[in-house]
Amino acid sequence: MHGKHSHAAIPRGSALALLLPEPERCIVLRHTAASARLSGGADIVAVAAWLGDTVETVYKTYAHLMPDADDRGRKAIDQFFSGPEMREVP
Repeated sequence: MHGKHSHAAIPRGSALALLLPEPERCIVLRHTAASARLSGGADIVAVAAWLGDTVETVYKTYAHLMPDADDRGRKAIDQFFSGPEMREVP
């Protein structure tokens, strides 16, 4: 198992990841943590900061894990404007 993406064939959460050389094992763990955070609804800016990457890089890599991001955004706007304390816009 050599090459840039050799870890891609290892099933998520697999104990086989422990058989990888240390550098690749760290990459798998980093990717798994980022994936879990984003699919759990974590803010992409916070995840990018945690990874030490730009938001653009994180988005390009992990956007497929955030399919409901648009829905969450719409719900946030709906809640903001439908709450009992509507804010006046100057």
